[in-house]
Amino acid sequence: MTVDGAEDAGTLRDGYMHLLRTWQPGNQVRITFDMPVRRVRAHPRLRDAAGRVALARGPFIYCMEGTDHAAPLSALILPEDAPVQPVLSDLAPMGSIVTLHAEGRRQRASDALYASGAAAHEPSRLHFIPYYAWGNRDAGDMAVWVREA
Repeated sequence: MTVDGAEDAGTLRDGYMHLLRTWQPGNQVRITFDMPVRRVRAHPRLRDAAGRVALARGPFIYCMEGTDHAAPLSALILPEDAPVQPVLSDLAPMGSIVTLHAEGRRQRASDALYASGAAAHEPSRLHFIPYYAWGNRDAGDMAVWVREA
């Protein structure tokens, strides 16, 4: 935390930061919070989210948009051990926002409605945007929950 560019530790009491000083018009307080990426899992009884994970960073939930992926969103898989990196991106028309990127997999589609044998996969870069920002670019699918393997 800084006040007017200088570090100020303040005093933390009962979950609140106390800054005791003589305040002047124009004083600026800047607080930086750690916001690691978290994987969120739903209750097992939520069938539509079974085997899937959502990504959160700080107070924000993230989603994928079809405009960022060549495959249907239902074909994308986020490996359980894949690191997820926050990246400051220019997301027109939203401007600069933090997006999340991970190396995932894409299940290859078959021409058959049903197929036997193991599914074929290929590497795929996964892009997640804050949920509040979806629907501001091209029309298309959106998904909060992604398959995890």
